[in-house]
Amino acid sequence: MQDINEMRIYSAGDIAKILDISTNVARDFLDEASRHNLFSVVKVGVQYRVNATQFDEWNTYAKLHNVCNEGTGGCEMDRMLANPGSCSVYRPSDIQKILQFSRSKTYSFLAQVYAAGQPFKVMRLGNNYRIDKVSFDHWFNNASSK
Repeated sequence: MQDINEMRIYSAGDIAKILDISTNVARDFLDEASRHNLFSVVKVGVQYRVNATQFDEWNTYAKLHNVCNEGTGGCEMDRMLANPGSCSVYRPSDIQKILQFSRSKTYSFLAQVYAAGQPFKVMRLGNNYRIDKVSFDHWFNNASSK
């Protein structure tokens, strides 16, 4: 963490340490956070700078309001990917069960949806996917009724 004229900033390495993830996953997370306007992220080349105060507020809010714990280490990744205070995401294993796909077919399908940006919201951090429950359920219920 650096202090510049009393403004605290974090690098991708700082975020990786705070969230206990790899630096590469932290960079992917910061790209997603920027797209979803979770907090201020500045990227110049391969360098990331994050307003520490905004990130700390977001991280605290996400931790305080997250009630989801699936018994396998909680949902830290869900906190990062879902909107702050929300843990309304599916994991690929959930999609696999719902759609009755094989594991490889599920990941292939999620990669296609992520690349296309439709028909529902898929977020990706490294090799980890999280699927917005509301948009998936809407798509699935409408697709099932046709």
